Amino acid sequence: MQIEYIQRFKGIACINSEMANRVRLFLTFLSSFLFSISLFSQGGKVYSVNKRLYFPNNEYLLDTLDIKILDSLRKIPNIKTVKVYGHCDSIGSFDFNLTLSTKRSNQVKEYLAQFIEENIIEIFPEGESKLKTHGDDSVSLAQNRRVEIQITYQPSIQTVVNKNKKLPNVNDSISVVLNGFVTDDINRPLQTTINIYDEKGKFVKKSESDKNGLYSVLLKIKKSSDYSILFAKDSFFTASEKINLKVKNDLPIKQKTVLQRIVSGKTYIFDNLHFEGDTSQLLGYSEPLLYHFLQIMKRYPNIKIQIEGHVNNPIRDRKILNGPPRSLRYFPPGLTFREYNQWLSDERALAVKSFLVKNGIKKERISTLGYGASKMLYPDPKSEKEQELNRRVEIKIL
Repeated sequence: MQIEYIQRFKGIACINSEMANRVRLFLTFLSSFLFSISLFSQGGKVYSVNKRLYFPNNEYLLDTLDIKILDSLRKIPNIKTVKVYGHCDSIGSFDFNLTLSTKRSNQVKEYLAQFIEENIIEIFPEGESKLKTHGDDSVSLAQNRRVEIQITYQPSIQTVVNKNKKLPNVNDSISVVLNGFVTDDINRPLQTTINIYDEKGKFVKKSESDKNGLYSVLLKIKKSSDYSILFAKDSFFTASEKINLKVKNDLPIKQKTVLQRIVSGKTYIFDNLHFEGDTSQLLGYSEPLLYHFLQIMKRYPNIKIQIEGHVNNPIRDRKILNGPPRSLRYFPPGLTFREYNQWLSDERALAVKSFLVKNGIKKERISTLGYGASKMLYPDPKSEKEQELNRRVEIKIL
């Protein structure tokens, strides 16, 4: 599914320009649309919808993207309750942050009141009392400048029967057998640990391949959702496979996975470490791979690495390289398309470095390098999959 991205930046004050760029970049569309059955009542099932908006530093006014997200709530039938939680980062005084979170909450309430009864909308200004993250780096601060919206609704039974609509169902799953084998880079079978995660990076199941490299895993997974399978073994670079099933139950999947031994001077592709388009924001299913690599860095404390960032810029678009970027996301003003590609690839490499340093790896062990679009795996991508593979990060062992 393609998502239209709208530029969010409205102005922000930071300690220095480099920090400002880092913070602005992460003020992106991170809103999730999660359905779940939360309770039962006499009239039938009650469902919940959660939305999240993010704000620039010290801002509370809604922009085009915020309004688009809120407008998506118009289709929800028979709304029962709406709770709006306003949050701030830890910069500024307690009173200032409480006031700012109140303004953010009220802005959302006022807009929702155009199509939802105002008397069922409650606001909860939290100030800085419920930080999502506690770091003082730009990424952590950006994640705390948010409004969270929780809505419960109860579709009538008659509406469901007459229109034959299928309600969101957390148990809408299929049974899948994953069959495959794992080898090293010279085709010798490997006994490995296998971990499976959903599209949000949540752990699903653990298994392993046998001494012949073979594995067979029975899973119940949600239809049309992305899952990542991570294969790990000491002295080898972690491999990752992504699956998405839209077919019948009990479909067998056979695949070969190759793990490469960690060797100085060699470059490894972070399989399925992918980003949202035009940003350095990692897709949810990519995060477990970073945690696995973090363990490699901790297990081998003498390893030094170079993180190399890449972007997608098809050949058919090269004629506009000297013109302005076409991205609707934030980027530093005044860049040409070529300069934008370089900037974005730098940011993606820095995002991985930031994660590792934040989790205890010394920054002296890590260097970064952005290649822009100069080393695309698919210079003329024919599918969204190939474009996704162009937006990648590679690790070079120094």
